[in-house]
Amino acid sequence: WLEFNHRKAPFNDVRFRKAMAHAIDRDFIRDNIYYGLGKLPGGPVSTVTRYYDSKVQGKWDFDPGKAKKMLDDMGLKPDANGVRLKVDFIPIYSSLGEQHTRVGEYVHQALKEVGIVAKIISTDPGGWMKKMGNGEYDIAVNFMGQYGDPELGVARSYISSNIKKGVPFNNMAGYSNPEVDDLFARGAVEMDTTKRAAIYSELQKTLIDDMAYVWLLEFELPHFVNTKFKNVITNALGNKDDFEGVYMQE
Repeated sequence: WLEFNHRKAPFNDVRFRKAMAHAIDRDFIRDNIYYGLGKLPGGPVSTVTRYYDSKVQGKWDFDPGKAKKMLDDMGLKPDANGVRLKVDFIPIYSSLGEQHTRVGEYVHQALKEVGIVAKIISTDPGGWMKKMGNGEYDIAVNFMGQYGDPELGVARSYISSNIKKGVPFNNMAGYSNPEVDDLFARGAVEMDTTKRAAIYSELQKTLIDDMAYVWLLEFELPHFVNTKFKNVITNALGNKDDFEGVYMQE
């Protein structure tokens, strides 16, 4: 996803975030950088996990003209050089894969097309975690793993109580919405599955309306496994999980 530092203007303005959704060609990212492997997400919950609601998902067409008009309406008009805003931009560190570097380069170009100059901040893993955890950025590319329930892996990126300076892999964006906090709190303790589904549907709708992030791609990870190895893929994390239970059978 495209992540914003919600502590700063104009990134804390939903109009800006929605403009960015129209500035990014997600089809290009999927088809040309990830070789067609992936789905275009309509919100914060993976399509293959529990409580995903297809009825409330958002759709954002790639339309730089619309993005420019939305930025104009905000008062972010281009100067004589066509520049509306200069931002510090942190892509995912390249040691996680060359494709993530390509995403950063593409986003840099896409933002430039709508008048936003994104200064790429290159980092190693430690530097990335420090800057992201401390909120030392304007816009970033990030992703998180999800398990089979929104309370496990989704909530951490959105609840206000998880805004903790210096701690990576939580709500690093500083996104805060009391309604979202309440819904996640209720969903975590509700025992009735029908009521839980309704809570998480409302959560997805609220986060989508709020455009907390711009969700770019739901990964579909390919696996190439020697058939001698058993118990390799055991959950939705695929080869991103540990291999503690793997064994070889002749």
